[in-house]
Amino acid sequence: MKRIAIIGSGHLGEQILHHIHADTDDKVIGFFDDFQERGNTFKNLPVLGGRENIMPSFEQNIFDE
Repeated sequence: MKRIAIIGSGHLGEQILHHIHADTDDKVIGFFDDFQERGNTFKNLPVLGGRENIMPSFEQNIFDE
């Protein structure tokens, strides 16, 4: 099982979330979105920050993909 972070919480991000949950055993751990405040929730998942937070979070092993 992979821990996945989705970049963007718009319509495409919602579709990706749905397909990951419906078609895989992977776990979505949250979203990165420049237009949502870090700490908010979207679809019951945390907003992990904006684009500038992606690489630092990956380097801290917060998500796999």
